[in-house]
Amino acid sequence: MKKIVFGIFKLIKILIKLIFILIIGFFVVSFMMVGIDYVQMKNGNLPVFCISQYNEESKIQVFRSFFYTASRTVRASSSESLYDSSNIQFKSVFGKKKIEYSYQDVKDFTIETSLTSDCKDSAKLYYASLKVKVYTYCLDDISVYKNSHKDTLYAFLEKDNSIVEDIKDQLSYKGLLSDKSTSEFVSLDEDFASQGLKIYHCNKTNINDVYIGPKDMSFHNDFCTYKDDDFKFIYELLDETPSSLQPVLNEENEVVPEAFYEDSINRYEFTLPKSQYVFITTPEVRGKAATKVGIKEALSTGKVTIDEVKEKGLQFQVINKEEERERLEKEKLEKERIEREKQEAEQAKNEQ
Repeated sequence: MKKIVFGIFKLIKILIKLIFILIIGFFVVSFMMVGIDYVQMKNGNLPVFCISQYNEESKIQVFRSFFYTASRTVRASSSESLYDSSNIQFKSVFGKKKIEYSYQDVKDFTIETSLTSDCKDSAKLYYASLKVKVYTYCLDDISVYKNSHKDTLYAFLEKDNSIVEDIKDQLSYKGLLSDKSTSEFVSLDEDFASQGLKIYHCNKTNINDVYIGPKDMSFHNDFCTYKDDDFKFIYELLDETPSSLQPVLNEENEVVPEAFYEDSINRYEFTLPKSQYVFITTPEVRGKAATKVGIKEALSTGKVTIDEVKEKGLQFQVINKEEERERLEKEKLEKERIEREKQEAEQAKNEQ
């Protein structure tokens, strides 16, 4: 009997030791996890042993763990650096603590805008691609400084139009407008956009438009409506001239160029008779069917200008009509002079 009692006490003693070890281990592990994440956040890095929850309306991001919770109010995006947010409220099994930050002085992503004085204009199409159209409102100029490189917003868009999403990430999301499809973003950070910035991003069928303006820009009736105004941005030059095409020759075996367009000053010519093989095309985009128009029609109807197709790579000769007229007149006078001198020489010879 004594042995049984002794065995039970021994077992209880072992269990107490195990429970004690588990409790000590629990506190050691929790202390390590809390300590590691606290140091992470203190250094401006995201914590490791937690899950992140973000409320877009309140702009509050919460980091939750078994052993602590930490919360912050973000300035623009939940992916922004901890240095760019509010101070963090840190609560753990060991107590409460505030992690204070000083906003970084050096910004490697900023926007400079030039406001239109006494603006009464409507939004202007600034850039268009097959994916997105960007309009500006009451802004004369937009410059972007990113990754130690400064250029116009247009130049950044030409390289990669995802710059729009990068800019939105720096702004505060204000929610959807009454149409339930247009998102509003506004700058609360003067270090990012010194004069303030607002963006309306449309999300309707065939309308993925972005409107960029000053922070006091209001939503206008013509915003986020369908506009067929992107032709100059999306058209391409298509040259289907067959390699076997030969130039036209006159009786003197001289090349006769093809005039495909002329204005009040110049005539524009191809060496080959190729105008029927050169087209201006647009793809199927934003609900519009693809188009294909001959170069002559496109120029004569004003769809494109001669300078624009030259920038697209079209090669041609430019003939100044006034200079050509003067040259032809000189050649005519020179021929007449030679003919007259020839006749005078023959007449003198006959008189002898």
